[in-house]
Amino acid sequence: MEKTNLSAEMADAAAETARVVQNIPKTKSLDDSTQCGDWDLRTLHGWDVAKATGQEYHATAALAEAVHDTVTKQAELFRKYDGFADAIQVGDDKTTFAKALALSGRDPG
Repeated sequence: MEKTNLSAEMADAAAETARVVQNIPKTKSLDDSTQCGDWDLRTLHGWDVAKATGQEYHATAALAEAVHDTVTKQAELFRKYDGFADAIQVGDDKTTFAKALALSGRDPG
């Protein structure tokens, strides 16, 4: 079996995810999971991986807003099925992305 550079593969995967997200047509509803998929929730998992590996995760303002909107709308449903932990309280001075993380039960630090 050929050895691969896992870090390079993860970077390629992250770049591809970013490219896909940037190319979602602006005419499609972010609420329509049949058309847009769950890319915004995958962003939360990307943050999980970054945090677990000691890296920073940077979300654009537009992505942060989209994630926050989805988490706001879906948090209680996800909590009902143990998909999200209880929300964590954060200050008003936190970024939109940090607020989305906290609402999903993640500690943005």
